[in-house]
Amino acid sequence: MHNAKREVRQPRAPRRRGCVHSRDIRGQHAAGAAISRVDYAKAGLRPAAATLRLALSDRIEDKLPLVKVPTLVVRGSRDVVVPQAWAEHLTRLLPCGRLAIVEGGSHVLSYGAREPLARAVLPFLREGAARLPAVERQLAPHSQH
Repeated sequence: MHNAKREVRQPRAPRRRGCVHSRDIRGQHAAGAAISRVDYAKAGLRPAAATLRLALSDRIEDKLPLVKVPTLVVRGSRDVVVPQAWAEHLTRLLPCGRLAIVEGGSHVLSYGAREPLARAVLPFLREGAARLPAVERQLAPHSQH
């Protein structure tokens, strides 16, 4: 038995992305799905396809090792756009990366899982603020609104 490193498949194939994205839209919060449909309709087929091609060619995995600040990667447990293995891989590429999973969330957490998303993000933000007491003091008067 050998210890070959298992390659993490990149979710980049344009045809697969389109199919997966349409499945995710059906599984997400109604407001998020409606906004996506309106955005794609307004853009038209060619601009939407060009945007998809550009997004797929932008290799984030080449850039993540350069991020030097603590970074939280957040994924919904029902996200069909970003597989768990891919999220874990991207998190490992970050020098100070951490992964948070929002149970039951889809790809668009800000619509369908706002409160669980906030519960995942707030501790991370508080930890960062605790490391920077001067910044925390500056922000404190603004956070009491």
